[in-house]
Amino acid sequence: RSPEGDKYWILGTDLHAEGGGAGGSGWNQLSASQNIVVWESTDLVNWSEPRLVYAGFANAGCVWAPEAIYDETTGDYLIYWSSRDKSKDGTEENALRVYVSRTRDFNTFSEPQVWLSEDVAGSEVNIIDSTIVKADGKFYRFSTSDWNTVIDVSDTLDDTDVLDVQVDPEKSTPKGSWTRLVTRSGSAAAGFDRREGFTVYQLPDGTWCAMGDNGGYKAFVTDDLSKGTFQPADASFPDGRFRHGTVMRLSETERARIMEAYGEKEDQEEPESQEPVLEYNFEQDLGKKVMTDTA
Repeated sequence: RSPEGDKYWILGTDLHAEGGGAGGSGWNQLSASQNIVVWESTDLVNWSEPRLVYAGFANAGCVWAPEAIYDETTGDYLIYWSSRDKSKDGTEENALRVYVSRTRDFNTFSEPQVWLSEDVAGSEVNIIDSTIVKADGKFYRFSTSDWNTVIDVSDTLDDTDVLDVQVDPEKSTPKGSWTRLVTRSGSAAAGFDRREGFTVYQLPDGTWCAMGDNGGYKAFVTDDLSKGTFQPADASFPDGRFRHGTVMRLSETERARIMEAYGEKEDQEEPESQEPVLEYNFEQDLGKKVMTDTA
């Protein structure tokens, strides 16, 4: 949602991702999904045709799980996604990393750069599926490192600082804008099981909910994101199994528009008629045992 609330975007991968394994199976991480798909709307009901926009880089093996957040200090949008650098194929630097870029219109983008790298020497360690939420003036960045949940925190949406665990596992460099709140080795202690594709949002009672996917969403809740500890909670959806999405709170006006277009219509009382609904005339059957229905 734009800060003015007059425009909305849906971002997705181009889903050209199959065929990475033997016989065309698996996920292709070296020569597919190199575009981001964008839909636009001014009312959440009527949407533009999808358009492919290039936000990757020349050696991007894939462009996965794009998300964006508005930066009040710069007036543009931070957009981030996961990718392999196919020029590193066969080397010790082949891991999936999170890249970041900026845009004002979701048509043109700044030059992307590595934002998160969990890779360690001698062992390929991946990090993907970042999502960011703001709480109490701080930004919390949730990511998945080979099914482990990691959380970073920052006072700003700094995209120039890189959190590379080989350089410093506790904070980003060179300024230290992002600090690590939950490490991959601390994922279980923080209350998470094997999850990816998180979406994080606040419930009406103030509780924070983090929903992660592993064949379907599971919810984890906390009353304070800064604690870095969560409790599992039940999450079910009447319309099916949702994965890798985003929860956005709606205003009453937005909700009314959506329900008018897509929701079940509320029962309405039948207006009182001024004319009879039915009329019967039994005059012709007076004295008979059976009446003729002339309604």
